[in-house]
Amino acid sequence: MTSFMRFSLLASPLILGLSACVTTESGMSESAYGPTLVGESGSGQYLAARHATRRHDTKEAADSYDKALSKDPNNVELLTRASVLMMAEERTARAEALAERLISLDPEAGPAVYILTVRDAKKGDFARAASRLSTQPRRGLNSFMIPLLEAWSYFGDGQTDKALASLAPLKESSALAPLYGFHAGLINELAGRTQAAAHLYESTLASPAGLTLRAVRVVGAFHLARGEKDKAHALFERYRTDNPDSAMLDPQAEAEAIAKGSKPISKASEGMAEALFGAAASLKQAGAADTALMLCRLAQGLQPDFPLLKVLIGGILEDMNRLDEANAVYETIPTADPASWPVRIRQAENYNRLKKVDQAEKLLEQLSNERPQRYDALISLGDIQRQAKKFEAAADSYTKAIQRIGTLEKRHWPILYARGIAYERSKQWPKAEADFKQALAFEPEQPYVLNYLGYSWVERGSNLVQARKMIERAVDLRPTDGYIADSLGWVLYRLNDMKGAVRFMERAIELQPEDPVINDHLGDVYWAVGRKNEARFQWKKTLIFEPEPEVAEAAKAKLEHGPNGRNGKK
Repeated sequence: MTSFMRFSLLASPLILGLSACVTTESGMSESAYGPTLVGESGSGQYLAARHATRRHDTKEAADSYDKALSKDPNNVELLTRASVLMMAEERTARAEALAERLISLDPEAGPAVYILTVRDAKKGDFARAASRLSTQPRRGLNSFMIPLLEAWSYFGDGQTDKALASLAPLKESSALAPLYGFHAGLINELAGRTQAAAHLYESTLASPAGLTLRAVRVVGAFHLARGEKDKAHALFERYRTDNPDSAMLDPQAEAEAIAKGSKPISKASEGMAEALFGAAASLKQAGAADTALMLCRLAQGLQPDFPLLKVLIGGILEDMNRLDEANAVYETIPTADPASWPVRIRQAENYNRLKKVDQAEKLLEQLSNERPQRYDALISLGDIQRQAKKFEAAADSYTKAIQRIGTLEKRHWPILYARGIAYERSKQWPKAEADFKQALAFEPEQPYVLNYLGYSWVERGSNLVQARKMIERAVDLRPTDGYIADSLGWVLYRLNDMKGAVRFMERAIELQPEDPVINDHLGDVYWAVGRKNEARFQWKKTLIFEPEPEVAEAAKAKLEHGPNGRNGKK
């Protein structure tokens, strides 16, 4: 999404407070594996697999671990990694074969248990799945995954009370209580125990951790199916008040889906997919991308048409820089689903990252025309145009977005800031200054706006005292930002405070050593205090770091003739 609009949490309510348990004791995150001993002839494949994993090349990593296994076929660590990656890459048959071998060597191997449990569920053998899960330890990721999968296995086997009993331990933990309420509510709803389901859903949504997009959609559908339109509307409005820019919830679409008989969850296998989806979202947040993707693929095998799961898969692939694959996943989300709108914006931004700027702009223009009441596509379009240095076009896109917003509020300050930059870079300073000032009226302590306006004043030789105060405040708010330190050094230079200028310029270069403008500025400051050899060294460094033409020309002139009144421009 754009730098201003982000997806809300998608998952079932299990995100908060679980990062430690999903990465420490699960035995599946890369950092938890520890050293793996392989035969000498397999060590090269093992090292190649480790390197590929660090580069998020799970395809190559899966192949390399598999090759290492050919030299050491009973190595539990290698089997664990290989089974996770094979499943993540949708090589299901191979993942299941490895899981069978792994479980014979280590009956408590988490990845193997999940893989084989899902295989049981797809076959409809929920009794086998429940039996497999009943012997597993309840620690780390298993502390909530085993109760969830076991509960849905019992439910699939027709044992509703036993299913609810499996979930009961979760409510003893404050972090897991919303998770208990959500899944217990689902089981009760499917069992026809609507009053119990309503009570459990209500308790889930009472917790801030429980008010996720997925929970709101599920509980809203529950109310709509019972004819409780007012309750559904109130819930949707509550979510939209907390997430005013979210396009992931469309009350009309939810109502139409219920009218057609659609339900978020209709059977035990889909409940199991829900549990895997929620765990995958937690693992993604904890940085365990490979295992998160494995759980997503398992969930997808149980519920292929699950739009929010596809959003999550696409996000994981983006994190791995597999942008074309992420876009291919996004394209499978039906346009009628509310998730389609924001992921199409996401597709455009991925096109931009792939240097397909024209394709990105075309898609965003199409989206902005498709929904003339929305402004988020226009903001993304402006961002992409600004990055491409199409500053006048960017300012125009931001202006159209602002016109659609109507009355600006405090939360809209980033749009004014972005348009201000576009105006400033397209030499429309009065308009830029007005936008920066309005942004500061909304957020007086916003360090980047303070810095940009203050620095721009310095460059124009105006309001230097006020600019200094603003930039000093920005430094207080962001003491480790090299660009802001550079701004303060530059205003002190302009105010002839050379001691302070040297101090902050040297601080800036420590924080951003490869920025050409900061190197150019430090050269000017060194020259002003008589450190001419050091100045020339900084100007030479400026040219190494591919500055913009104007900065490069000034640095070359200074190397030949000294500053002569020509300074680099930010």
